[in-house]
Amino acid sequence: MKAKPPLNVLLVITDQQRATDTGFMGNPILKTPHLDALAARAMVFDNAWVANPVCMPNRSSLMTGGCPQRMASFSMIAHWSQASIPSFGVSEKQATKRR
Repeated sequence: MKAKPPLNVLLVITDQQRATDTGFMGNPILKTPHLDALAARAMVFDNAWVANPVCMPNRSSLMTGGCPQRMASFSMIAHWSQASIPSFGVSEKQATKRR
């Protein structure tokens, strides 16, 4: 029996726009040809929720599987003002130290 090839998964997240701000979700005015092409041959999750409406806490949640509040990840600004290098989140130990 031949082994199945591994799945390739590409998660695309855009910033500063709602789902309805894309052509493939029905917006007649905005032109998003590259996203439309990807959506035409991929799976589109059209009923999804985010952990936080701000991009950085939501990304940290996606990357770690944890809640942004538990990681003290509330905004991009908090991370950039705390360290010289932006990060996706902080460890629970670091979050506890800040409180």
